[in-house]
Amino acid sequence: MEKYQKILLKVLKLHGDLEENLDEAATIISSELDISRVSFWRGGRSNGGISCLALYNSASKIIERGMFLSSSLYPLISKF
Repeated sequence: MEKYQKILLKVLKLHGDLEENLDEAATIISSELDISRVSFWRGGRSNGGISCLALYNSASKIIERGMFLSSSLYPLISKF
């Protein structure tokens, strides 16, 4: 639990715009928890799906964004 609290504190100390913060948060979480891919998504019922705000891939060290998953193709998305 202490490990997760330390990571949360690192993320909470980030300053700047949302895009920069999500990029940095994904990188921190990936590194600290040894997770190869970390992503943040926004959306739901109102816009017919979810949009990727940031997806970090530790193998390639690349951050991607803008992917869209439609709730018509992925019905479980509409439950969120």
